Amino acid sequence: MKRLLYSLSLILLTLACQRDVSPNDLLYRRWRATDSGSGYITFRADGIILYGIDGTLRTCCGPRFFIRQGGLLNFRDAPAKPLPAFVSSDGCPNVRCAPEAGWLIRTITADQLVLQTSFGKRTYRAE
Repeated sequence: MKRLLYSLSLILLTLACQRDVSPNDLLYRRWRATDSGSGYITFRADGIILYGIDGTLRTCCGPRFFIRQGGLLNFRDAPAKPLPAFVSSDGCPNVRCAPEAGWLIRTITADQLVLQTSFGKRTYRAE
């Protein structure tokens, strides 16, 4: 009888365990643009966006910081953070940009990301 009770307890404990409380977020990786063929963008879990295949491409008007709010990447409320040392942060002093408020994640799978930006729909493939 004791053996049966221990076996049932072990089965219940095994079934009650959760593998992962928070699922692995597919956004935080490097993506390659399918429309331009050579554009890369990397979303980091700390809210920093990097551009280029190695993350060192300087961007004049592209957002650098974001807050993930469900299916929205909010740029307007994202605080500035120190960029990695390998990223040039000297900016583009002669360029005036109209900052975007955010991007909407239309689709995200293990190998595809579709964003709605103020410039239209952008499609990326996971790298």
